[in-house]
Amino acid sequence: MASRRGRKRKIVETRQPSGKLIDRPKADKGTPELQQKRKTLAPKGDPAKTTYPLGILWTNGEISDDEHHAGCKLAWLHSQVHGKGSVAAVRYGETWGGTDVDPDDKQYHEWLAGIEAELDMTIAALDACSRAHRDIVKSIAVYERTPRWLVGHIPTRSDVREGEKFKEGMKALVAVLGYRKKSAA
Repeated sequence: MASRRGRKRKIVETRQPSGKLIDRPKADKGTPELQQKRKTLAPKGDPAKTTYPLGILWTNGEISDDEHHAGCKLAWLHSQVHGKGSVAAVRYGETWGGTDVDPDDKQYHEWLAGIEAELDMTIAALDACSRAHRDIVKSIAVYERTPRWLVGHIPTRSDVREGEKFKEGMKALVAVLGYRKKSAA
């Protein structure tokens, strides 16, 4: 059998129809300054999870896995109804959420009505605590506002109260979405 001339072909599954390799973009970790900032924000955990406020709280052990999951679900529900996507919503959608229903199909409208009802129920549970609880949880989970008390400022009394309201709101969120502590299971 005759040998083939030239360089051997790379064994890669991702090729264009012409046979040319499809270049995969390398993960952009950011500038050295951004990488240092992420290390500063996550002294206890993975710096890659510091791209959104819930991730910062989660990686540092300030909120539990259930609270993180509930916050991401709130962001995902909000993005499905109102169209405002966030990192937390995308994270939830890739892992647990999403739909394969065609937007023109009748099933999609039924599915969306269920999502709207679940979002309304979730917001009502946060409102049962207080409007301040709802606002702080939504601003961090849905709108990704990083509070002062999270980024290393000396906390004021209002920062402490805001942090307490956030923790209480997250507990209410976990309760309404049906999650429970793994140790209680």
